[in-house]
Amino acid sequence: MKDGNGVKLLRSFHDSAKTEWFFTVCWAYDTENDVHVVIAGGNRGIIRVIDVVTGDLVN
Repeated sequence: MKDGNGVKLLRSFHDSAKTEWFFTVCWAYDTENDVHVVIAGGNRGIIRVIDVVTGDLVN
């Protein structure tokens, strides 16, 4: 979201893989669990699925 002073950060995540660089993001809908998720992929092949409502990682 952009306001008069630039970009406003709404949420950030810190991952346990300190050397991973996440650069690919995809919005998706999990039909089995009825939740919206964001999927982030990194340069070492690590993929994280994040529940957008709770902010929790999805297994």
